[in-house]
Amino acid sequence: MRMNDAHYVDRDYKVHRNESFWWDHPEWWLQPHTKEERFTKAKKGRSLDFAHPEVFDHALKLVEEILDRWDADGIELDWMRQPFCLTMGQEVEKSHVLTAFMRQVRRLTEAAASRRGHPVGICVRLQSVLEGARLTGYDVETWAKEGLMDIVVPTSAYCATEYVCGTAEWRAVLSGAPHPIRLVFGTDICLYNHAVRRFEVYKDLSFLRGWAANARGGDGLYLFNAPYYQEPARKEVYAGALSPARVASGTRRYPITYHEWMPTKALEDRQFARGVGNGAEFHVSASKYPHDRVISLVMGFDETSATAPGIMLNGVAPAEAAVPVEPSKVVPDPSGFTTNPKGMASAWRWEFPAETLRNGRNDVKVAPTGTDMKAVWCEIVIEPRRQGDNEM
Repeated sequence: MRMNDAHYVDRDYKVHRNESFWWDHPEWWLQPHTKEERFTKAKKGRSLDFAHPEVFDHALKLVEEILDRWDADGIELDWMRQPFCLTMGQEVEKSHVLTAFMRQVRRLTEAAASRRGHPVGICVRLQSVLEGARLTGYDVETWAKEGLMDIVVPTSAYCATEYVCGTAEWRAVLSGAPHPIRLVFGTDICLYNHAVRRFEVYKDLSFLRGWAANARGGDGLYLFNAPYYQEPARKEVYAGALSPARVASGTRRYPITYHEWMPTKALEDRQFARGVGNGAEFHVSASKYPHDRVISLVMGFDETSATAPGIMLNGVAPAEAAVPVEPSKVVPDPSGFTTNPKGMASAWRWEFPAETLRNGRNDVKVAPTGTDMKAVWCEIVIEPRRQGDNEM
């Protein structure tokens, strides 16, 4: 169940609005409107505000109807469509509202379980960063302590496949639950970093393998919008392309992206585009396996250069000289756009010894170039040991 879907709230037609409640009550939006000014104020404020009892009760009735009409194993509360559900500027103060809602949903699932004769669980989709969820009004710690969920899916929203999962933080907060809560990391359909054009992540399954490797500390994977993957990628994924064995045995790409739909810019952790004239530092999240053989760092820039900048990965110099890479081999469309008019004009690849890689955070240091050039892309690419290679 999408808890507060805000698709097309700036358009005067009923797409995703096949009921009258949202249309008839703009006074209960996050930024109250009159009916006459529905489409004249900021788009951000056009979701419903659960702090209004009428909104709270309406959503709860929908949950009750779902559980009454269908014999389900559980219900998913999709708080990522969209996560901003409380009075703007008062999210933490009013977080008790969403906690009260979760308590009511648990009572409904317990009643459904009693009627149906089997457990009825609760799954929630939330923002990927625990602190971001808390500041948006989701008191996950209380939800866990009171056993108000059975599966939690920290996830990206739409644009940014997120490679920093925060497994330890999520495990710690879930450890206080009265029953085990499954931690399932999720992602959506696109990849974006604010400096290259957004593209569908399934266009190269190496991107998804990298994400799945970083998410292996969870209890499963959640692929939102996977039915929209184009063939053959969709068939490959459904046939097990992201199974642990195939993730470990395939090439994995770990680009820098950002955290979506955070309540503060700091929590987004945006790293692009960034000037390298005076040098620059970046951090990349990656996972290593014992059999990994080739560790490469690929960076893209908004200007061309006859020579590659100096690079260090975790304090280690590359094993060989940099090799130029055609930008179109790095991303599907390296052309410029609104937030980066120059696009990706050049790219370089450096190889490093396998032991250079760390599990989790990897630090990249770019030496000063003395130019106006900006970095627009950075990724770690890992290739497994090739067949026939001798063991090190």
